[in-house]
Amino acid sequence: MGYRLGVYTVGFISEQSPLLANHHQFIRETLLAKVQEESGLLRVAMPAGYRPTTPDIPVESGFLTYTMTVWRDLESVFHFTYKTHLHRRAMRELPDAYEKMPNGRAVYDVLWWFDDDAYPDDERAIVDEGARRMDYLIQEGPSPYAFDMKHPYDVHGLQADFRKLRDYA
Repeated sequence: MGYRLGVYTVGFISEQSPLLANHHQFIRETLLAKVQEESGLLRVAMPAGYRPTTPDIPVESGFLTYTMTVWRDLESVFHFTYKTHLHRRAMRELPDAYEKMPNGRAVYDVLWWFDDDAYPDDERAIVDEGARRMDYLIQEGPSPYAFDMKHPYDVHGLQADFRKLRDYA
């Protein structure tokens, strides 16, 4: 039995800025095409027309946008996040399109490990699990059960070194 790494990311696009929202949509579609080329990506789970439960994040306005991806390992996620030119560009350009959240960032992400057969073909189930893990992370903080990019855990539940992962990837 092997393990997979779920990565669920949410943000709230500002309703105040239609131009930025359009730019976000363009970058998002381009990123989703680019991520398909990553060797460590196992799948993108975003059921058409499905809106997951909104995580318990206080924001004044905006509409939820999310991505749900499944990866082979931490190194692959960190490589895509910190070394892919398009993703780095998106991290620089898109924060203005989002409502700021209590953590001061434009988006929240949650990562967690699960075994191979946990969500075989049920995309809604894994997206809903991402929302549950997100709520847990917000309420309880990072742990092997639910963690973020700044406080990663390996498949054995041991805290990994964020700086080494970011620099290595």
